[in-house]
Amino acid sequence: FKKPYKSNLLLGVFPVPAFHLTAFFIAAFPSYCLKFPMQKIVVMLCDSHCHLDMLSDPSEAVARAQNAGVERMLSCATGAESIAKGLALAKKFPSVECAIGIHPSDLLSMGAAEIESAFAAVEKNISMAAAVGEVGLDFKRAKSIEQRELQENAFRKFISISLRHKKPVVVHARYAEPRCLEILEETDNLRKLRQQAD
Repeated sequence: FKKPYKSNLLLGVFPVPAFHLTAFFIAAFPSYCLKFPMQKIVVMLCDSHCHLDMLSDPSEAVARAQNAGVERMLSCATGAESIAKGLALAKKFPSVECAIGIHPSDLLSMGAAEIESAFAAVEKNISMAAAVGEVGLDFKRAKSIEQRELQENAFRKFISISLRHKKPVVVHARYAEPRCLEILEETDNLRKLRQQAD
């Protein structure tokens, strides 16, 4: 209620806090307000980043979220096994969608064959996912040049997948925010991703 908005309904174009304008209008024109009941304000809560696949009882977490008024949840995958669990949860619960990808920290502990398998799982299941993620860079964990290059190359590949399939990206950036932005801005990727989200 603190954010001002411009109203041409009553006071011309003056920034007035929404609550005060409503209270003033009701006080000034009570009989008019009785003819036209105020619309109910609907607030939809969404959890835009969770890891339901890591919980021992995701059903209980989904139920608690719904009881608290959370209507939508995006469960982000971290690797091949996580992708399969996330897709299963999205099928089971109408309020859950999944993002599929490889977390940059998990990438460091995976072998080449495992990474290839996870990328294959993303490509195969991307149509059933709401987004690509959780992907990005984690330079707290990636100390060596080789580890950082591995994360950067995977990040570029995930951006390419997201653009090709018109999916948003859930980005993980820890101690690597400037480098993440640089990669997103390469070959105009950031603008394309923003356009895709509009």
